[in-house]
Amino acid sequence: LLDRGHANRILIFDLDVHQGDGNSEIFKNNRNVFTFSMHSSSNYPIHKAKSDLDVELKDNTEDKEYLDILKFNINNLNNENFDFIFYIISCNF
Repeated sequence: LLDRGHANRILIFDLDVHQGDGNSEIFKNNRNVFTFSMHSSSNYPIHKAKSDLDVELKDNTEDKEYLDILKFNINNLNNENFDFIFYIISCNF
């Protein structure tokens, strides 16, 4: 999208339980891709990559606290102008 001129700014919005280390590493030198990861502080990987914004949650975070933290960060990110947002979450069934 960036290389073809279809986007200037992209947000990768990762709410997986573990830190979005892959995306953070891939795009760490790309200022046109903003990586956001909200994850458990005690989960894999032990050594976290640096996202543009990492929000580490303590173990046993309850729903209301999780949603309050998420809403706060969404509101802050809403001030940015992103052409595309990629939402990442994984489920194990």
